[in-house]
Amino acid sequence: MHMKNSSIKAVAVVWVLLVSMTVNAAEKIVPVPFTDVKFQDEFWAHRQETNRLVKIGAKVVSHARYVTFQMAEVLVSRSLFYEILERIKRLKPIPVGYD
Repeated sequence: MHMKNSSIKAVAVVWVLLVSMTVNAAEKIVPVPFTDVKFQDEFWAHRQETNRLVKIGAKVVSHARYVTFQMAEVLVSRSLFYEILERIKRLKPIPVGYD
């Protein structure tokens, strides 16, 4: 039994060595930095862009909540409040029909 296991291991090692020697240099897997990975197909590129936009939107909403709580803590003058609203308004276009 022991002899059978060691011979199986030896055959496996030889097979791995032979396979690794026969792989062409162009076919070897080369590690690349994560930031260099780009998706070319429609499915993954679209999904990646959707995830990016959702994350950015979540950060904007989170920051807006933080600013709202900061404003609630202190007395904000009317002119400063309207200036803040104007700056928020410039961040995105107003949808059609919401004039």
